[in-house]
Amino acid sequence: MPLDLYYFLPSPPCRAVLLAGKAVGVRLNLLEVCLLTGDNKTPEFREVRRVNPLQTVPTLNDDGFILYESRAIMRYLFNAYGKDDSLYPTDPRARAIVDQRLDFDAGTLIEKWRGCVRPVIHWNAKSISDDAKKQLKEIFQVLDGLIEECGGYCAGDHLTLADFSIIPIVSGAEVSHRRSGKFPPNFAGFKFFIAMRKGTRTR
Repeated sequence: MPLDLYYFLPSPPCRAVLLAGKAVGVRLNLLEVCLLTGDNKTPEFREVRRVNPLQTVPTLNDDGFILYESRAIMRYLFNAYGKDDSLYPTDPRARAIVDQRLDFDAGTLIEKWRGCVRPVIHWNAKSISDDAKKQLKEIFQVLDGLIEECGGYCAGDHLTLADFSIIPIVSGAEVSHRRSGKFPPNFAGFKFFIAMRKGTRTR
């Protein structure tokens, strides 16, 4: 039986859950909610609003069990449906590094990304401020350092839940640059996404 996932494709946290679900091997019944047009306030979303006071996506409904916050959803999918511990190691230290990277994403990386896109999407800004671009570039440089320190991925020498959480942000920045040139072409962090996309990173 597929799990219901309320999602909005442009959202990096939603895409992170899609990646994790695919990797774990669960069937997701995708229910798109366009936040820009207020779909999260429609009657169809009423039941989710009742149990999710934030009215946010992604929101997962697994046979009546409602969960929101993308990183919590990814951990749940792994814990409930994962076949082995490669994506979320059971070793305390290895798992701590994955958790650290997930927290780095939640508390720092995605906020710097939002600092670039939110003014354009929600406040009709014509361009991204130089300060916002500088802050995002600097945090991508930190990300590059973490990747090199770990041996090629965000939290080790192979894919983990941390990569699924971070890849959508890096890829979104890359797409923005390709379409509009709003980000510098030598943005630190691109090498990680490009290598992942080309499949050059292996265990």
